[in-house]
Order: sequence, then structure tokens, then C-alpha cells
Amino acid sequence: MKNIIIFMTTLFSLVCFQSLGQISSSNTDKAKNNFTIRMNNHITKCLDDPEKMAKATTLFGHTCDKNHTVTTEEIKARAAEAEKYAFIQANMDEYMKIHFPNQPQNTLNTTVTICDNGGFEQDFLHYTGFSGTFTHGSNSCTPVDGLFPTTFVQKPLPTLREFEIATQGADPITGLQKVKFGSKSLKINHEYSNSASQCAGLWGINKLKKTFLVTDENRDFTVWYSVALENPSNHINQKPFISIKCDLAPSYDLCYDSDFLDCDKIYNQPGCGFEIMDVLDWTCHRIKIPASEIGNIATLEIIVADCGQSNHNGYAYIDGICEECTGSALGSISLPNGIQSNQGNIEYYSCDGVKVRICGNYTLPSVCGDWKLHSLTFPGYTVENLTIDSINGTFCFDFPITSFGNQNCVDIYAEIIFKNGQILMPTQFSNSINICKDKIKKYKVSPIVSECNSNGTPEFLSDDYYYVTV
Repeated sequence: MKNIIIFMTTLFSLVCFQSLGQISSSNTDKAKNNFTIRMNNHITKCLDDPEKMAKATTLFGHTCDKNHTVTTEEIKARAAEAEKYAFIQANMDEYMKIHFPNQPQNTLNTTVTICDNGGFEQDFLHYTGFSGTFTHGSNSCTPVDGLFPTTFVQKPLPTLREFEIATQGADPITGLQKVKFGSKSLKINHEYSNSASQCAGLWGINKLKKTFLVTDENRDFTVWYSVALENPSNHINQKPFISIKCDLAPSYDLCYDSDFLDCDKIYNQPGCGFEIMDVLDWTCHRIKIPASEIGNIATLEIIVADCGQSNHNGYAYIDGICEECTGSALGSISLPNGIQSNQGNIEYYSCDGVKVRICGNYTLPSVCGDWKLHSLTFPGYTVENLTIDSINGTFCFDFPITSFGNQNCVDIYAEIIFKNGQILMPTQFSNSINICKDKIKKYKVSPIVSECNSNGTPEFLSDDYYYVTV
């Protein structure tokens, strides 16, 4: 039955939509009004067609709330939203020129870096926002609306209930702090619908993007986020979700929906009743772009989605880009940035002179559950004598000189996975550190022996002694 419904989602849009000509790209109120009138006429024509609305009723006449009967007006609203996005997609060039005339089209920014607005203190500096709808895709964070990928339409920043700058204080539903660093953060999506006076999510999905120049200083960066996702039952691949990814570092994509947290709790949503939600306090995600990409343009993409069957919501706060990952709610791990630091130490001296001894620390996840360390690895390199102090959350290991290979200096980092019974946390990544082979030293022993200290008992030589200084 699901396959039939999905097919009809696409069918409704394709059959109803007509090819529409373009008009002047002049950035005037007349052009905007003309575009809006044509779009509304297109939508009205679809909604007035009995055959089209019969298909829409089959497609949109259901909800994930078993106590709610979908009304005719709600079906029309969903059909109108679908046709709105179809119209904009078919006239995207015109839409962009009219609504975003000052934005260079199809150009890349070769001066922006990702760390220039870590706390959104300058509001939406060099960001762009997009909105759409989706029916499936929460398992892989690849949203689909019907049979085709979700159509994302650019929105101005800020847009009420979609992209807003939050200030310090507690979130009214979760009670968690809205800001992690500084005085501002970004709020993406909303605890209620993106449409006014609606509690349900109405298939909403929001995406924030930023393109930036990759440098040696910013290719290893972090994104802090706090998320609240409603968790409806029996919604396979259709739950509210969050995704954070960078196109030049696909191995570090973050993706999960409300099923992942398994921390269900009922929260009061004023004016909309009580809902089961999975809430995560401020968490750090690290992205590592390969050194080979230095000088290229990368794109950071953050998506937060509502429910693929409507009626449930998801929203998140974003802050602290490029801040250190210490005390993250999903757990964290740190390597020392110097010879000695608060995160541990690096010791280049040893008795045999063939290794570097490195010590770091980690913190367990603070989310619900009894979390323990599952594995600790160092991708791409062989280490020896790994010791872990689970009481104090510290670890030490030897990096043998043979692991340098033909290189004098290498960058290393650690990957740690925590577990709660059979549940494994997504891999957490440490910062990268640079260590060099030519710094390895062997201890030199230079003993200095004092004269014999006699106790005046010649018959007992064993009580005489020497001082030896090394």
C-alpha cells in the first residue's frame, strides 16, 4: 500500500503541473507579484480539479495520529504545498533572480572560511537556507518526496519558524540552554509547524548550507548542536531526523533519526499537548577534510526534518563551529596539542629511543543509559602498549618509530566508540595532532659515584655505601 501511495504523490504533482513560461528577471515588486499570481493560479487550478483532488485525497488523507481524522482543508493545504514547490522548481532561475537578486548565481566563495562565525554572533554570516517537504528518508538522511528527491527552495534568512537566531535562555519545551557559546545560536526548524497556528510538522524539512575555502587551519573543524525529535511509533524511515555533513569529507557524515537516541520522555508543548520526544543536550560533531583538499571549496550542510507522515516535529540549535569537543553529550575524546596540556602529554624521550608515548582523555556519553568504552583505535597507524584508565577517563599508548614509515612527521587522531549493552554510539573523533620522528630521543645515562661513605665498622663492609647520581 505504501508503494501505491508514494507513486501517487509523484503522479499528482506530475499530472497537475503544467509547463509555465518565464518572465523578465527584473528585481521589482511587479515581477514578484507576477510570479506569485502565476503560482497561485497554478495551485488554484489544481485544487479545483475534482480528478486531481481525488488523487490528493488518496495520497494525503492519512496521518500518523490515530486519533485525528484528516479534513478536506488539510488535504488541500498539503496538495497546495506540493504544487508550490513544483512550480518554484520548474521556474527556479526566475525565482532566484526575483527573490535573491543580490546573490551571485552559480559562483563559489573563495574567501569565506568555516570558522568565521562560530557562535552565529554575526547572525547568518555567509549562510543560505532552504525548505522543502519529504515523505521518506530518515534512516539515511536522504529525503525523498514521493518517488523523487526532495525539492529544496531557497528561503531568506531569517525565516520565522524555519531559520531563526536564538538568544540566551532555556528552551520552553526541553528546558535546555539555547546557546552554547557566546550570546547567540541558530535555531533550525521548529517545535510546531512551519505554518502559523499549526502544531503538526506537515512534512517540513529545512537545510542550511555554507561554502568555504579549505585551509590547513580549518580542515579539521567541529559543529556543536542540540536536538529535540518527536518519536512516533511504527514510522519506518519516516521519523524526524538530523544530518550534518561536508561534501569533501563524506566519511564523517552524521545522520540519525529519533529512533537512535532511545531516550523517550514526554514533554509538554504549550498549546499542542504532550508528545514523546528524544532530546539531546549540546553535542559536538567533528569533521576532518583530507589535506589534499586544501585550497578547494567545501560545503557544510545541516538538515533538520519533521515527520514523513506529518504530525510530528524536529528542531535543533546549532552553535560553536570550530570550538573544542570537550564534554559532548554523546561522549568525547581528546589528544594533547603540545608536549604537555590539559588533555594529556606527549613524551618523546624513552630508554630505547624508538617510540613516542602519548596520553589523552575521554568523557562518557551523558545521555540515558549505562555507557562504557567499546573500542579505541588510531586509524591508519599501529600503536603499542595501549593502557586505559576507565576510572579517570584517561589512556596512554606508544607510537613506535616504525609507524612513521618514510615520513618524518604524521598527523594522527583517535576514534572511540561507546556502548550501552548491545547499543553502539556513533564513532566519536578526537582532534588531530602532529608528531615527528626526529624529535624522538633516547635517555642518556651519566652516573656520578661519590666516595665511599664508611660507617667505621671495617668488619662489616655491607653497611658502607656510595651515592650514585644519574
